[in-house]
Amino acid sequence: MRMLFRLLTPGWRAGYPCTAMTTHGLLEIDMERIVELIDTVLMHHDNDAKLATVKQKVNNWMKQHLLYS
Repeated sequence: MRMLFRLLTPGWRAGYPCTAMTTHGLLEIDMERIVELIDTVLMHHDNDAKLATVKQKVNNWMKQHLLYS
């Protein structure tokens, strides 16, 4: 029953787990950028060019925030 409950979650929580994001050196202002990127993906889920652009933005951005450097 517990496993079934885990599979039937009602949604997701933006910013959780925060520890991974802050470990990468992200700040509160970065959370707004993350939400904007997620919104773009959700609104353009059928546009491969737009998704590729978001992917490239994320990859370039995260090069600045390596977990272990």
